[in-house]
Amino acid sequence: MKKTVLIILVLTTVISLFPISIFAANSTVTKTLDMAELNEHANGSGYSWDNNELIFEMDNFHLATADDFGLRLPGGSTVVLKGDNKITATRYGIHSFGSLTFTGNGTLTITVSDIGIRSAGSVEKENVIFRSGKIVINGASTGILVDSAKTVFSGANVDINAKVNSIYGNSIQFAGGNLSFVAPVKAKGSVEINAANLTISAQSSAIVADKGIKTDKVNISSGSSLDSLTSVDAYNGENAVKLVSTARVVKKGMLFGGKLPAFVDYITFSLVIIAVAAVIAVPLIIKKRRTDKLIAKSKVFEKNSK
Repeated sequence: MKKTVLIILVLTTVISLFPISIFAANSTVTKTLDMAELNEHANGSGYSWDNNELIFEMDNFHLATADDFGLRLPGGSTVVLKGDNKITATRYGIHSFGSLTFTGNGTLTITVSDIGIRSAGSVEKENVIFRSGKIVINGASTGILVDSAKTVFSGANVDINAKVNSIYGNSIQFAGGNLSFVAPVKAKGSVEINAANLTISAQSSAIVADKGIKTDKVNISSGSSLDSLTSVDAYNGENAVKLVSTARVVKKGMLFGGKLPAFVDYITFSLVIIAVAAVIAVPLIIKKRRTDKLIAKSKVFEKNSK
């Protein structure tokens, strides 16, 4: 009896250590979420909306709808990815009216027939930034469509399985991350590839840029397909291209929010250890010196008393 009670107590304790979300999945949202027309904070199954900061946070968020739009956001919004998120809609996965930023360490899978992510703003100085997280777009005609803003990939991992264009935008910059596309990247402006890992396999020219293509800190291979790639000095319109970053990777530390190199962590830990050692050692050294002085005085006293 005592053993049974003990087992039950242990199991209860172990279960209490796990978050409730492990045992209770979020329910699926079945209608368009329109934050562009909402003037207040909102919370729902797997998501929260900060109407002041324009932050839409996903955490194991699932949306599946027969509506044209999955998620609509005002310009200037930030999407924070946590956990495994999915959006399925008829035409648009995410539709933004201007600048848009993706961040976080979660994943987002978008399945649509038309456009995965669209920025419909008209201001060229705005940016659509893919900063971190993993984004997968399936089934779309165009994976990412940006009307006027600059599209920047600075660290996110992005896979696009599109039918016509992977990305169609104004100017496009690849400045980090791992990116894999099966349809062309097209820009009305320029395409810049700087220290990014990018693979494109298309049925026509993999990259088309009206104002030219610039590359830096990458090794380039191109050919008619991924099976026939050869090393080249510059991309010249082939159907398949692979660019591999040659930039030195600086490992980020865990302290300070991952904003500083890992060696800063080691220095910080070393300083902490030294400080702790000093706190422990200094009193011991002082005590030993006092003890030595007392022993010396005792010996002098004994010698004089003889």
